[in-house]
Amino acid sequence: MTRARLKRGGALLLLPLSVLPFVLIGPAMVDSHRQFERDKEAHALPTPRLAISPAERARWKPLPRFNGAVPVIAYEGVGEDGSRSVTHLQLARQLALLDALGYDAISIRQYSRWRRGEPAGMPQRPVLITFDGGRLSSFRTADRLLQRYGFRATIFVPTARISERDRALLTWKELHGMERSGRWDVQAEGTRGDERVVIGPDGAMGPAYAFRRYTESDGAETFAAWQARVTREVFDAREDLLAHGFEPLALSVPGGDYGRLASNDGHIAPQVRDLITTQFGVGFVRAPRNYPAYTKPAGDPARFDLGRTTTADDLYGWLRAKDPAR
Repeated sequence: MTRARLKRGGALLLLPLSVLPFVLIGPAMVDSHRQFERDKEAHALPTPRLAISPAERARWKPLPRFNGAVPVIAYEGVGEDGSRSVTHLQLARQLALLDALGYDAISIRQYSRWRRGEPAGMPQRPVLITFDGGRLSSFRTADRLLQRYGFRATIFVPTARISERDRALLTWKELHGMERSGRWDVQAEGTRGDERVVIGPDGAMGPAYAFRRYTESDGAETFAAWQARVTREVFDAREDLLAHGFEPLALSVPGGDYGRLASNDGHIAPQVRDLITTQFGVGFVRAPRNYPAYTKPAGDPARFDLGRTTTADDLYGWLRAKDPAR
């Protein structure tokens, strides 16, 4: 009797050990399944059915040819939350507008050469189409549209987050495939993307490059600490691109500002401007009221951000209002 009880007790003690492999393997199985589901949905989506109406053609009158300037437009996610995300149909209508007006979407290499004073090969109505964030949704919705219109786009990626395999973002392998298609160029949006830091005891936030950050333990970081942090960040973004076989030609400045609009140290802006120019050549910023002029070979190039409230008519209105030929 005693021996039987001991045997049953030993079996009960062994039961948790039999469950342990499932406890350890379970999260990995769930993660693997999620990755499988993500990869299964990573293909480019068909283009929406779209026709420009006679009324739209009447409103979207042709714009004159121009030179010496390039309009640059910027998207982030497509079909996602956030003010800088558009729907698939919005994107389709806006690219259809650019095609109807005779714009040619240029590569980031063409844009970089033009900024350096080498305009050879630039079309008569150039436009630079960009996507921030390295989002998978950007590729899925835009790729077939770019193919339809013979357009090209530049996608700015947060290099460290790409290496961490955030499922909402593209992978390095996918980015290489995009570049091989001839429809995409890959550049950096820092290492963490649209990163902001705490800049004061009230918890206010500001673009990571533009401000000395604040912590309760140390207060405001010293200028030397800010300089080391931002220099390392820019160098790391450049090195990440090079390590994965991409040529660093342009940077989407995290938060859209390196201190030219607002900062808590007047020494920051000129330091970052020189740093970006040295490491990337071009640093794209945001305009205060999101109504910038077409970019010029000199000065900080600002992009027109398109978001969930931006219609094709809004895009046409900006192109017409800022057209240097007018």
